[in-house]
Amino acid sequence: MRTFGDCIKIVPAENYHLTLKFLGAIGVERISGIQTALEAAAQNVSACDLRLDGWGVFPPRGAPKVFWIGVEPREVLVPIFERCEAALENLGFARETRDFQSHVTLVRTDKAKAPADLLERWKKLSSLSGPVAFCADKITLYESILGGKASVYRPLGHFKFCTYYSK
Repeated sequence: MRTFGDCIKIVPAENYHLTLKFLGAIGVERISGIQTALEAAAQNVSACDLRLDGWGVFPPRGAPKVFWIGVEPREVLVPIFERCEAALENLGFARETRDFQSHVTLVRTDKAKAPADLLERWKKLSSLSGPVAFCADKITLYESILGGKASVYRPLGHFKFCTYYSK
């Protein structure tokens, strides 16, 4: 993938995350309320086993701009997504109108149209790997600091799920 040089931006591993809700630019005065809402959303949610599995692009048709790996099982994540949506709607944030697509962004294209070879390499890469399992036990509220080579995500709060287990 790196052979495409300035055509792509590879997301650094420390920036991998699953977005439950993108809030956009918000004032500092709203952060406390958001933290309280997310803390409530995390209550009565159990830690869950997830896996990185399935590869895709956005948009699904036309020239891809985002290359991602899926997070499964979706049916475990949708109720957590819905809890966040409801909690943040109470603070005036509009509900998402698109279907929830559980994914982690790995590569972004800097140009409006990715080279055909990039998409072919992506398809080959996706056929080479199997699922990677992990346990999710919290929601994290991040501030995105844009600019430089890559965005920086600074945590503004961690909201633990109510039950834990170890393997």
